[in-house]
Amino acid sequence: MTVVKKPAVPNQPPPLVTQPTRRSLRRRQSVLVQLWRFLMLNLRMVRMIRKAHR
Repeated sequence: MTVVKKPAVPNQPPPLVTQPTRRSLRRRQSVLVQLWRFLMLNLRMVRMIRKAHR
């Protein structure tokens, strides 16, 4: 006996995935937040590189 699974419905999220809130979507799309995160990431890398070169 062969078990046939139904294909997943396209463009539908899996049933147990949480949906982002409006606030989190706005933060992801905010240029200022992205710039801040970019700067913090770069500073973190600079610190790591400086530690490695000592």
